[in-house]
Amino acid sequence: MFTRSDTGKVQASLPIGWTAKGNVRRISKSFDTKAEALQWLSDQRAALGLGVRLDRNATLREVYDDWLANGEKLKGWAPATKANYQFVLEAYVLPQLGHVQVRDLTTSDFTRLLRDHADAGASLSMLHRIKRYAGTLLESARTQRLVVHNPVRDVELQAAPDPRVQRWSEAEVARVVRACLDLDTQSARYVLVAIGTGLRIEELLGLTWSVVDLDERVLEVRQVATDTGGVKQLRAGGKTENSVRVVPFDDFTAGVLRAQREHVDAVRFNRDRQNEKRAQRGLEPLPWADLDLVFCTRTGTVLDRGTIRRHLADIVKEARVPPLRLYATRHTHGSLLADAGVNLHALAERLGHADRSFTARRYLRGSSSAHRAVAEAVGGILEAARSSVVADDPAVAVTETPQGTMNQAGAGADSPSLTTKGHN
Repeated sequence: MFTRSDTGKVQASLPIGWTAKGNVRRISKSFDTKAEALQWLSDQRAALGLGVRLDRNATLREVYDDWLANGEKLKGWAPATKANYQFVLEAYVLPQLGHVQVRDLTTSDFTRLLRDHADAGASLSMLHRIKRYAGTLLESARTQRLVVHNPVRDVELQAAPDPRVQRWSEAEVARVVRACLDLDTQSARYVLVAIGTGLRIEELLGLTWSVVDLDERVLEVRQVATDTGGVKQLRAGGKTENSVRVVPFDDFTAGVLRAQREHVDAVRFNRDRQNEKRAQRGLEPLPWADLDLVFCTRTGTVLDRGTIRRHLADIVKEARVPPLRLYATRHTHGSLLADAGVNLHALAERLGHADRSFTARRYLRGSSSAHRAVAEAVGGILEAARSSVVADDPAVAVTETPQGTMNQAGAGADSPSLTTKGHN
């Protein structure tokens, strides 16, 4: 360690190994003060002891490129997952920190990054996405021994409010069901099956008849239909490992699926008839994608989400219920089951959640029946306490009057101050 004569900076240097020619390999850095240099040397020695590759000068941009490629090729990220990471990290993180070597990144760097975006008007929800995605990226760098610890982990950020679950009430669901049955369209049947099963949009659009057993009333989620940039694809598996699952359904939903089966068979039959006539005239057959989809277009391809959303607006108008996002059919399903007191573990498995705490936060927080059960439990405790007081002291005998429950002193039991004869 020495002070440079040209800059006045304190130069710190640390040997980290040997070159192929037998020369000492070093890393060096300049600091304003000797204390900073000593702290850096201490940190680097500790990192070297943990096996961190101090000779790797990778920038955050370089680590990001490798991480993105590994996620797509090795981890099997869905196109939408990759697109989300790209959008947030390339727009909000890399422009400011992409050139910095990952081993030099600090918690202060990411705190300053989030503060700058907050000053620029970024929402709290977006700040949390930036922190979460950057943290995932730096955790990958840590596992590769490029950094000692994940600097994003220690960034302090106020908690984001829990997103309000959009849902229809039980009475509103009844009106939606009646409207869907009256309309009797493919989109109406989609909404009924969505409410009846709780499947995600991509799971329903990727559902095939081969995994639907109408007699046993059970289906399997084995593939999803993705839509990235207008490009629709069928992909094996689910959104997560837990998303591949078996989902039983009820008699009503089975009836809706049977009606949808008849619809698809009729569409296929009409296409075959058209092609027979075209063949007689020497024309090329009209296309049919034999994908075995439960919900499909007139050519058998993946149904467009925009089409269902437009038809959902008609259903909402017909049913006279609040307009909700298409995904709210899943939220409605989960909320109705939570209100009915369904076992949390069973609910999480049905919805394909890996984390039961997420299911609890999302659906039990707004469960009216859960809150009512708590209120009734408290009332039972208070009632038992009052009964025990009466049993122990006849002086507070309670009588029923047209005005309510009264004690002998004439005070209402519902009064905020309940006085008893012979007591202070």
